[in-house]
Amino acid sequence: MSTLKERMEAALLHRRAMSSPGERVTQRDLANYVGVSAPSVSAWFSGETKSLKGDTALKAAKFLGVRAEWLNSGAGPMLSSSAVPDHGGEVAHSMSLYEITVPPTTKWEDLMTLGEVPERFTVAMPDDALAGFIERGTGLIFERSDRAAPGKTVLVEDKDGNRFIRRYAQVRGDHWRAIATSEVFGSLDSVEHGLKVLAVMKWREG
Repeated sequence: MSTLKERMEAALLHRRAMSSPGERVTQRDLANYVGVSAPSVSAWFSGETKSLKGDTALKAAKFLGVRAEWLNSGAGPMLSSSAVPDHGGEVAHSMSLYEITVPPTTKWEDLMTLGEVPERFTVAMPDDALAGFIERGTGLIFERSDRAAPGKTVLVEDKDGNRFIRRYAQVRGDHWRAIATSEVFGSLDSVEHGLKVLAVMKWREG
């Protein structure tokens, strides 16, 4: 992402995806946390401001849950794996730390054609849609479910039968979005794209 405006928009989407159920995260919340005026933050999102300075960049990045260097200049990945918050069960540790029965691995190509996904299955992240958070090839364990909470990694299906791994972000009521952390991959809207959740990630390698 080449501009601060683009990075701020992506970071705010990420922050909202990480929110607790019912939590609304606004530009004003960001302004209050950083200690600047609301018009100053509006300038970040309008493109009027081209970069942030020192402590302002650090505070904004901390609030948004992204790397300060990335937010200010676009350098490196958006997210630091060590800074990813724990959201009720998504565990990002090595398997040796846990007693866990690993379900059979399903190839992504096969997963795309199955009528109903297995009750529990392992699949490798097929692309870079969640780059900076989950890298391509990372093993993911999913459980079949049609319910998800904000911040969860989900397997979704659109109205045309295409399947994607994205981050779940609540909009309002039954309206939600499936978010990509990489600008190369589009985020999806539950209404516009006719999305349904097929499975929720319970564990990942890393």
